[in-house]
Amino acid sequence: MYWNDNKLFQLPVSYYSPLSTWCNSPGYSTSFIKFDRIIPAECLECHGTYAKVEEDENNEPVYDKTQIIFGIDCERCHGPAADHVAFHKEHPEEKNPKNIIIIKQLTRQQRLDGCALCHSGFRQAIQQRFSFTIGDSLDAYSMAGYSSDSISTLDVHGNQYGLLMSSKCFKMSNQLDCSSLH
Repeated sequence: MYWNDNKLFQLPVSYYSPLSTWCNSPGYSTSFIKFDRIIPAECLECHGTYAKVEEDENNEPVYDKTQIIFGIDCERCHGPAADHVAFHKEHPEEKNPKNIIIIKQLTRQQRLDGCALCHSGFRQAIQQRFSFTIGDSLDAYSMAGYSSDSISTLDVHGNQYGLLMSSKCFKMSNQLDCSSLH
């Protein structure tokens, strides 16, 4: 990635750490190199934790560089942590988590929706990007833009959520969710 003013662009090559090598970035061919692919907010919504984003006069995303959290951190799944950290700094003897989302206390559907935000293929936002919080209903935030039987067209943005829900094991269980496997 690289910045040009307050716009974020994807480079045509990426470093793939597991194999310690360079590779083409997703969607780039080996025969045509370009440097003008803007990174939209929907990419950062899953590949980051938060970004303050607005649109310019061309409807292109413009980011506030001081209000962006790259990568996935604890807050992505457990919600804002400032009150949690402040409480536990003030009460270091308290071992029970306070002021934080505790995943195991959520309903099965809330847990599934939390994973499905990024693991259900492409979704069309109906609320502002980065406004979904674990525990919310994903359907109130975005609409599915795929069918759950899209196994023949899976890519890195595949619908793992839909595939899990269509599995025989999932249909026979009222407890199986993503954390059963991860």
